Amino acid sequence: MKLAIISVHNRKESKDFVRAARNRKHQATLIHPKDITFTIAGSKTKAFYRGTDVLKFDAFLFYGNNAPDENFYTEKSMLALLLTREKKLVIEPTRFFGKFWAAEKLAQAGIPTPKSIYARSNRRIYESLKKIRPPYIIKPLAGSKGKGVEKIDTKKDLQKKLKNKDLEKIILQEYFPGDDHRVIVVGNKALGVMKKTPPPGDFRANISAGGKGAKVKMTPEFRKLAVAACRATDTIFGGVDVMRNGNKYTVLEVNRSPQFAGPIFAGVTKVDVAGEVIEYLEKKLRK
Repeated sequence: MKLAIISVHNRKESKDFVRAARNRKHQATLIHPKDITFTIAGSKTKAFYRGTDVLKFDAFLFYGNNAPDENFYTEKSMLALLLTREKKLVIEPTRFFGKFWAAEKLAQAGIPTPKSIYARSNRRIYESLKKIRPPYIIKPLAGSKGKGVEKIDTKKDLQKKLKNKDLEKIILQEYFPGDDHRVIVVGNKALGVMKKTPPPGDFRANISAGGKGAKVKMTPEFRKLAVAACRATDTIFGGVDVMRNGNKYTVLEVNRSPQFAGPIFAGVTKVDVAGEVIEYLEKKLRK
């Protein structure tokens, strides 16, 4: 297999994918979108990586944030469209994966998820607040690592906070207490569960922001919800955040291109996430 890993960030995870592929006797190339050239001749659109037709690769893995304001979003989107049109094997073709869109998909699938509000005016948000009791969660429509996520305790505090926010880029959700967990899924297979504990003085349980992770048992509820959440959001490789409060499980969100290296997941659960992704691609190519 010739694998192309499309990524702006040279993270440890990207290198892990290369390592896992080469350990299984495959060729793996890490490609930055800036090194892709597109041409149109007649009715044919082509893409080249340093002079080589990208269609010569057998499989493609897009890794990293895909928000519209991210650098090289245009290049990744153009490549994803070309690969989809050519029916190539692709994990997470680039497209805007907003958190409100994901929340809608989860709710439509009957998956427990927080009530959410998105509007471009404070007035519209206030009109909908009767559906959500405080405390509230404000988060960016797109983002990762808990950046920009805030907990607001009262309606009065929320009104003050929203005056200084770009409403076009945030959503408002209800707050769920409990223990935060991350389940990583690859191709409808739940690989493991990590409990996330926030750092002192913070409610956000992001490991990359100072939180702590611990391996916990994979319950049937974790497996069922995580796999269902990925199916509902058309996610092949994702990190599903699940809040557990006693016997109550709630899916907070689905993260495409989840971080997993070292203490963030793999080091805690002892799961070879990169290896699982490569194995998934192998099986799909054999079909």
